This record gives sequence, C-alpha cells and structure tokens, in this order.
Amino acid sequence: MKRINYVLAFILLFIAIASAQTVYVTKTGAKYHSAGCSYLKKSSIPIDLKDAIDKGYTACSRCNPGGSETIQSKTEVKSDNTEKVTTEKKKTETTRTRCIAITKKGTQCKRWAEVGSNYCWQHKK
Repeated sequence: MKRINYVLAFILLFIAIASAQTVYVTKTGAKYHSAGCSYLKKSSIPIDLKDAIDKGYTACSRCNPGGSETIQSKTEVKSDNTEKVTTEKKKTETTRTRCIAITKKGTQCKRWAEVGSNYCWQHKK
C-alpha cells in the first residue's frame, strides 16, 4: 500500500512539474522561447507556458518550446532551384522555389520565393 502511495505521489509530482514549464518572452516580441534560444540575447522575461499562451504569445519557430507538433525537418535542395521540406510527425511536404528576380548585378536572386509566389519578400510586386 505504501508503495502505491509513493508511485502515485511521484506521478502527481511529475505532472505538476511538466505542466509548469517555464518559457521566456522578450520586451517587444510576440513569441515565447526556450532558455537557450538565440533570439533572447537582449531581453528574456521568464513566464509559465500556460500564461504565455493565455496572453497571446506564440511559439518561436527556431527553438520550438513547449513541445509543439513539429519534431524534425529535412530539407532537400535540388538542382532546378527548388527545395523540398519534409517535416516529421506532421508528415507535411512543401516545395519552394528560388526567387526569379534579377538583381542589380544581373544575377538571379538567391532567396527563396514566398509560398504561392515566384518572388521573395524583397522582390514581391
């Protein structure tokens, strides 16, 4: 009986620790981050994950705190200036293309085009 009580207490403690995950926000940003994120260089304010979500913050795409859906991305760049991104767990595939704009030097832009467009953010018309 004592053993069951200890196991139950351990499980409840684990659930309490897991549900009170600390994430970090910045003074001006709208995203929450994990402790080692490179976006936290200038400011980092600790906050509980649940509070951050309640206040309207969204997860950082770089550090992916809070164990969101995406686990791993695999990127394949092909010779025809397209890129195939496969994301594990969600099993989604996206094909992107290079921006087709010509720079001042006369070469093709090296940025990726926005989804549904042939141009990057800088050359978008």
